[in-house]
Amino acid sequence: MLLINVMRLKNIKNILNLIITAILLLFSNYSISQTFSTANVKMAYIYNFGKYIEWEDIKNNEFFRIGVLGNDTDIINRLNFLKINYKVKNKPIKIIHFTNYQQITKTEILYVLKELNYQIDTIYQKIKNNNTLLVTDDNVTDKTMINFIYGKNTLNFQINDKNIHNARLTIAPKLIAMSKSKTELKNLYIETESKLKSEKLTVEKQKEEINIQRNIITSQNKEIDKRKLEIEHQNIKISQQIEKIKQKNTQLNYLSNEINNQQSVLDQRLLILNKQEKKIKSQISLIKNQRTDIERRTNKLNELNNNIALQQKKIDSQKIISNEQVAKIKGQRVALYIFIVVILLVSIFVLFINRSYKIIKLSKKRLEEKNAAIQIQNHEIAQQKEELQSQRDEIQEQNSILKRVFNNIKIKNRELTDSIKYAQRIQQSIFPTDNFINEFLPNSFILFQPKEILSGDFYFIKQNNLSTDTEKIIISAVDCTGHGVPGALMSIVGKDLLDHSITELGLSKPSEILESLNIGINNTFKQDTIGYIAKDGMDIALITIEKNTKKLEFAGAKNPIYLIRNNSLSIFKGDIYEIGNTERKKDLYTNHEIQLQKNDIIYLFSDGYPDQFGGDRGKKFKHKTFQELLLKIHQKPLLEQKNTLYNEFIEWKGNQEQIDDVLVIGIKI
Repeated sequence: MLLINVMRLKNIKNILNLIITAILLLFSNYSISQTFSTANVKMAYIYNFGKYIEWEDIKNNEFFRIGVLGNDTDIINRLNFLKINYKVKNKPIKIIHFTNYQQITKTEILYVLKELNYQIDTIYQKIKNNNTLLVTDDNVTDKTMINFIYGKNTLNFQINDKNIHNARLTIAPKLIAMSKSKTELKNLYIETESKLKSEKLTVEKQKEEINIQRNIITSQNKEIDKRKLEIEHQNIKISQQIEKIKQKNTQLNYLSNEINNQQSVLDQRLLILNKQEKKIKSQISLIKNQRTDIERRTNKLNELNNNIALQQKKIDSQKIISNEQVAKIKGQRVALYIFIVVILLVSIFVLFINRSYKIIKLSKKRLEEKNAAIQIQNHEIAQQKEELQSQRDEIQEQNSILKRVFNNIKIKNRELTDSIKYAQRIQQSIFPTDNFINEFLPNSFILFQPKEILSGDFYFIKQNNLSTDTEKIIISAVDCTGHGVPGALMSIVGKDLLDHSITELGLSKPSEILESLNIGINNTFKQDTIGYIAKDGMDIALITIEKNTKKLEFAGAKNPIYLIRNNSLSIFKGDIYEIGNTERKKDLYTNHEIQLQKNDIIYLFSDGYPDQFGGDRGKKFKHKTFQELLLKIHQKPLLEQKNTLYNEFIEWKGNQEQIDDVLVIGIKI
């Protein structure tokens, strides 16, 4: 509605210009001497010639050039006044004075003074191919295009349509009307004045509507200010959350160190316990072997005792027999000898038994000593078991402590995750909505795959309505330093600085926007400060697309863009300086201009996709493979391209960890 009102106001302005022109011509025709000088009237005519005649190659000119051939300081001064206060075809006026025809150069209008009419043939031949309007003064030849003629106190002009057409000029009907008679001009004035009255009524209504629109805009501005305050409040909350996260990270690091220390102590104690258990097992095995040996020797002693008892019984029986024989053969020497021999044998046997008894006694003593040693070892084993039991109790207590610590860590981790998810919702609020993207970039797709919950990559889309003739869409793919929480903070700062550069500073040229963004990052993070080590910044590819002309402008900080046309991929590289660099020279970023054609496809991206490790050998995907993939899929529907890129990325990554955030934007013309 506001645009329609503006267009109507422009129509009214045109009508007013026509009325003023008609009045000027009426006055000039009525009497030159009463109000205006001849030079003033000629100046007005020449100004209107510039307005109502069209030149073929005027668009490429920096100035609208008016040449004057001859020496008339009055007309030159009037034209210089016109140069200072007016424009023709929205271009500044440039007055060029020629003193002779040899000096003539290309101009849009060449006014030749009357005293040089005798050279008109030569002048006409010199300019006929220059797309120049020749204005003469009281010339009677057929070499003129517009010729001033004088009446009684009047100044009119004649138009030579044929010569104007031959000079590749187009004359407006309004100018033809101006060359008509005084009566016709009066009728035109009356008709125009009646139109003006009706348009004035329309204007009054439109003004009321404009006031209503202004009130709406004022209320919207208030709402915007309110939203800005909310965003600032959210930023303060984010800062507080980040500070809490830092404190929790410090606590977690401390707890982690404590757990690691306790785990180290437990590992050492477990090693000692394992050694002691092995030692006890070896001692138990030794004791078992000793017991087996003692049992074996005891069995041997029992066998010896049984043999001694048996021999003792035999001796007793022999004694009885000997007594009987002594009684029977008392006198016989043979029997005595036998008896002596038997006695000797028994003595030898007794000596043997006595020696065996001593051996058994010594073995018993040794066995008792071994039993005492075993009892001492059993006592030591019991003490070691008690120590092991106390160590087990201590380990169980430490395990209980570890469980409590682990539960606390789980709680802290859950709180941390909740905070990060809340921060994710805040970060997503800075991204363009799906409705906005579908409205201004209907033929496009965005593949956005963060490494973590929060992302250091972000995309930026904005419409720049400086005027209807230069309506532009601004698109950028931004890769901030780091990922996760630090990258998300950088993305919020970067988006705010882009909005500031475009909305508040009114910039629309990509190279100028990147220069402003670079200055903003340095000022925000004080990277020019002496001793500052960290380099916070971003890599970016930024384009603008002019809707009417389909002209694309591009500037990049490290990141390139790809253009696919007729199955061929072209690479437009960004400059080597990242956003946030401290180079102190101007024009760091180059502005590229590309005239787009139908079915062209432009791709903007961060380095997360080509830098991903994966595949059978765990290598990078690489830019060349990425380019081949885009050439393979670029003729498919955009949604299918997005799905193919995602599936290819997941398949390539496999079980590897994602190393960076991934962002790919595709736009089809």
